[in-house]
Amino acid sequence: MYGFNFIEHGNHHMISKLEWNVVSTLTRLGLLCLFAHSAQAAPDPLGINPNSETYYRYASMAFNADGLPVIAYEDRTQGATITVCEDQNCTTSENYIVDPEGSSNGAGIYSRLLIPNDNRPVIVHVKLASGGGLKLVKCAQTDCTPTMGDSNVITDIGGANFSAVDVDAVLGSDGFPVISVYQQSNSISEGLWIIKCDDEFCGSRSLISIDDSRPESGRSSSIVIGTDGFPVVAYRDKETSGSSGDLVIMKCNSAACDTNDESFSNLAPLGGGLDRNIDMVLNDQGFPVIAFFGPQSVLSLITCNDSACLGGDETLNTITTPAGLGFALSLQLATDGTPLIAAHAFSSSNGNLLIIDCNDAFCADGDEAIFTLFDSANPDIVFGRYLDMVMSLNNFPTIVYSREDQTGATDVDSLRLVQCLSDDCVSLFMDGFE
Repeated sequence: MYGFNFIEHGNHHMISKLEWNVVSTLTRLGLLCLFAHSAQAAPDPLGINPNSETYYRYASMAFNADGLPVIAYEDRTQGATITVCEDQNCTTSENYIVDPEGSSNGAGIYSRLLIPNDNRPVIVHVKLASGGGLKLVKCAQTDCTPTMGDSNVITDIGGANFSAVDVDAVLGSDGFPVISVYQQSNSISEGLWIIKCDDEFCGSRSLISIDDSRPESGRSSSIVIGTDGFPVVAYRDKETSGSSGDLVIMKCNSAACDTNDESFSNLAPLGGGLDRNIDMVLNDQGFPVIAFFGPQSVLSLITCNDSACLGGDETLNTITTPAGLGFALSLQLATDGTPLIAAHAFSSSNGNLLIIDCNDAFCADGDEAIFTLFDSANPDIVFGRYLDMVMSLNNFPTIVYSREDQTGATDVDSLRLVQCLSDDCVSLFMDGFE
């Protein structure tokens, strides 16, 4: 038997390997639709320690070399934590605290997870002590459990006065981390910085201030590596007083963005708060595709027609959703190049998790398929305030998201996982991991 918890209308069914192959085949043929776009919201799966009085935030996910999900996040009672799933659907998993909270006010904040070629995870996160210390954890083992004489390495990247407020990270063309960060020093904003690690531990690194004349730029950044091997960063530039800022893209001409000849393009006004509301991927031409919250938190998508989004001729479309959006979104491209977006939606009565499946590369014409993955009738139950979506090794989306229960005096929260059975997420496998 395969250990799959197959959830349908709230019931758990164990299915055999033969049955799973049948399910997978029918799904690929479009003959099986467990939860369709027009159907009612899917039932909520189990999660990490769902009955513990704790708080999980800032989830970041990647697949390891074995095709298994790995999730890094903040556990408010423990610190920076990693979960390594033991099967593709995370029905069983192992957890390990990679950087304990200790006497700090939190560790694992803004967690970003990277899986290098050696399959040993890297976690970039903020640990609150005297300010927001930026840390990098390089795991000694693939599951981050230290062994005799071989421990995880934790590097303090910025030093005592480097207070990171927002973080994204990617592996550079040399396999070492490149980090975009909004920096404060002694509570004074210093704008967008790029940190280029020169080794796997980030023991040697370059810290580059992009433009110290724009101290309010750099919040909500998303960083990728272009086809030339150099970083591309989309970020919020909030220099105009009273505004929510503008979406700006920076194309670097070196691995560390340190040649002072980067190109900048102002793309569109932004809305929403200062949470993770910008996400960028590259299409098959190597051009940026960016999902973001525009004015009034309207979901928007820009598709660029060059690697630096220059010329002012990018394609911008807005997407009408059944509820206002905020806090978080995550963007991926299906195998046919069409965008798939997971987003947190909220109203006065609840907080939901939406999936937006575009039927063209630009999300044009207002005919996207939009459905509510999880919908709470209870305003104290909130889905998806923290989320991440990645494509599995079979190019199906997998989503990790938070479920917050605010009915009691103390939040009772968990992280949960959804495995899509097709690249458009019309059918789903759901379970938690603990």
